[in-house]
Amino acid sequence: MILNGSADMAIGDISVTLARSRVIDVTYPFHQEPVSFMLRRPPLLPRWVAIAAPFDATTWGVLAAALTIATLLFAAVPALSGGPAAIGGWTRLTNAGFVVWASITGQDQVPDPRHALGRCVALLWVVFSVIIGVYYQTMLVSKLSVPVYGRPVNSLEDLALSPFEVKSASGTAATVYLESFRGADTLFARLPEKMTLFPIEDLTSSTAPLDDKAAYVNELGHLQHALKDRKDRHLYYISRARFFQTGLAWPVRKGACFARRLNTSVMRLLQSGIVELWLSVARIRDRPEPAAPRALTVGDMAAALLVLTVGGAAATLVFVLELVLNQRSRRAQKEAWSRVSRRLTRAQAPWGQRAVREGTENGEDSAGPAPAVPSPERERY
Repeated sequence: MILNGSADMAIGDISVTLARSRVIDVTYPFHQEPVSFMLRRPPLLPRWVAIAAPFDATTWGVLAAALTIATLLFAAVPALSGGPAAIGGWTRLTNAGFVVWASITGQDQVPDPRHALGRCVALLWVVFSVIIGVYYQTMLVSKLSVPVYGRPVNSLEDLALSPFEVKSASGTAATVYLESFRGADTLFARLPEKMTLFPIEDLTSSTAPLDDKAAYVNELGHLQHALKDRKDRHLYYISRARFFQTGLAWPVRKGACFARRLNTSVMRLLQSGIVELWLSVARIRDRPEPAAPRALTVGDMAAALLVLTVGGAAATLVFVLELVLNQRSRRAQKEAWSRVSRRLTRAQAPWGQRAVREGTENGEDSAGPAPAVPSPERERY
């Protein structure tokens, strides 16, 4: 409209083409909006994949090497696991493998060597097993607590290498940006080759069907508004890629007399924070998006391990205090009973001496009374 002279100013993107910039001036942009793309979520991974998900390939390799070295060490030195030395080679290796596997999986199979050096080695292995076990269990619960999808497309490089078709609205700044890579000697040159144009109404409509094999490129705000109004919004996601920020401004005719005063007014609005207030109020009025499930992180695992360590230390301290106090109470009880027994012994001593004197006066000696002599009449019967 400004090009054909039917309007003096308009509202549009600041990213204009070179031909338009010759006849159009723009004011200060009042809103910066990055460009991103929206596409269908990758399929869910099966649950059994979560068994291997907590560790990457390097960690699994290091863990396998550690298990192998520990098994060979316990097999070469049976005293480390507390087993007998006079056993065969395969039996010794089998017992060592069982000890290593049971200790790292928490089956209460703790080595109990007799020497101090062997106990140090066994202690190091037990600490390693506890750390690996806690980390694996925490990450496994984290992977099982939220749905696990395949590898998403979160950059322009991934989009260029992916089989997805690129769809962009005609006449937008994002389309102009993608077209700028045509014929370039970069990976991004694949984007305009597989890009097709589509009407923007297909994206803003909440009932229009979307192509599951295409990525829709547009401004981030448009994508968020288009996705939140759809019933099948859980099937799609907005990529984390942010590129080519575009700004909304007031394009005016080249050399317009009011361009400088309009720029001054827009700058005052930006500096006063009124534009930011408008945008914040618009975000509050929008329907809030449901909170996405969040998996546990390494920080959560570290906090859980710290709480476990502090709890173990507190339990050990309480056990030691209880043991010391029980020993003191038992010693005090033992001393009290000994004093009571001594007092009873001293109290019974005069009664015993009196009983001996009375028996002596009655003709009874210490051996006791004389046995009774049977009468002749009783013998006759």
